[in-house]
Amino acid sequence: MSEWQTMTLGEITDWFSGGTPSKQNESFWIGKIPWISARTLKGTRVSDSELKISEEGLEDGYSTTHY
Repeated sequence: MSEWQTMTLGEITDWFSGGTPSKQNESFWIGKIPWISARTLKGTRVSDSELKISEEGLEDGYSTTHY
């Protein structure tokens, strides 16, 4: 019996869609929240991102769309 479980990404993560926080506001880009974009998707697994946003940046780019 395998120790691995099959799950959908929606079962283990929260997905949001929205605009990119303004790059002109540096405080949006000095946080701990990984900013996943096409630039981040270089392989078959994503565990982190070089770009990180702050809570303020998340709110700035937030959309009411939640997947």
